[in-house]
Amino acid sequence: MSESDHMEEKSEKADGNLMAINSILGYEVVKLLADQVIEKYENAGLSGNQFCKMLNIKRYSWKRFVDGQLQKPDLSLLIKLAHFLEQDEAAVIDLYKHSISNEERKALDNAKRYSFIANHFDLKNLRKIKFFTSPAIDFEAFENRIKAFFSLDSIYEYSNIEVPLLYSRTKRVSSDKMLQFWNTLIRFELVNIDNPNPFDRDRFKTILALFRGATRDTEYGLSKIIQALYECGVTVIVQSYVANTSIRGATFIIKGKPNIVLTNLGKRYATLWQVLAHESYHILTKFDDLARRTYRINGDDKELFDSEIEEEAADQFARQLFLDDDKFEQLERYIASEAVLVQFAQAWNVHPSLIYNIYLKNHADEHFKYAKYLIPSDVTIKNLEVKEPWKKQNIQVPIDEIKKKFSPEAVPSQ
Repeated sequence: MSESDHMEEKSEKADGNLMAINSILGYEVVKLLADQVIEKYENAGLSGNQFCKMLNIKRYSWKRFVDGQLQKPDLSLLIKLAHFLEQDEAAVIDLYKHSISNEERKALDNAKRYSFIANHFDLKNLRKIKFFTSPAIDFEAFENRIKAFFSLDSIYEYSNIEVPLLYSRTKRVSSDKMLQFWNTLIRFELVNIDNPNPFDRDRFKTILALFRGATRDTEYGLSKIIQALYECGVTVIVQSYVANTSIRGATFIIKGKPNIVLTNLGKRYATLWQVLAHESYHILTKFDDLARRTYRINGDDKELFDSEIEEEAADQFARQLFLDDDKFEQLERYIASEAVLVQFAQAWNVHPSLIYNIYLKNHADEHFKYAKYLIPSDVTIKNLEVKEPWKKQNIQVPIDEIKKKFSPEAVPSQ
């Protein structure tokens, strides 16, 4: 028999002996670690002094450990005890937990929970956006806030709802944590909104053709389109931008139906429409792939994107939805004339802001000339945006707000 096999047999025998002793004594819990060690060295015919000498343990330290007075034993002591008991080091450390005071056990449990929070949440930026309002060192308050917001009984339940990132890095950075928090918040909302309408792809394509004309109604055009999309199984929500995420929009596939999120990053009217069109392209062309991945992000982090070719195709689709290719030559020629552009916009059945936005996409150096024509989105989203849902008492509040926005009476018929 090899040495490793011999050691394994001895370990199994030791474990069996310990279990047998506990069973005979009728204990329902694991015996105190110190008791197990004492039993073993006494059975081996060793005195306490011999045992301490053998393992190079200070006698007074061992006595305090046995008496339960050594509240914070050195890790090396526990490892030595594991070797003596012929047990796995981690198992002995875990066993030690049964012998510590309630106060110390509570401290260990707190450290475990608070470490989980630090590893899953960007505490600095979540305080910055007011998700956390407690002092920076109040981890108990952080835990209570997370549990209350997501209706969790345990902080560890967050792992069950947390949306995994589409990529991995050797080390997670703060922006990853914020992105993951945003994804989790959004998905939780969308799952609970639960659009009852089946996804109608043909009707979806018909509604896309209405985007251009709808842009001319800056107050209710987007609302009406969003309502029409909801009725064909596509849920679109508008929410405040979350700092440190760089997200313009995203698409989630939930229960076989597409969901689009617009963040109002930049607070520009034309941007909302173009992000909506961009995400719509991915639903049309990559639905099955999206369903496998469950979501995609439209943002500044290239690692989250599809291939550059796919992104360029989505941008081109969004542009053509609002401006035909044959209009570009006229656009280039008359861009400096506001009066002419307004006439073109009317003839092309599109809002002028979309024309300027499309032009500046390829002429960023002229932004200072035409930025004034990129109207803000405030009027458009006043009845659409869910403002800072992370500041609400719990996530059910923004969910209820969103559901109300999809009621028939939420959008004027005229």
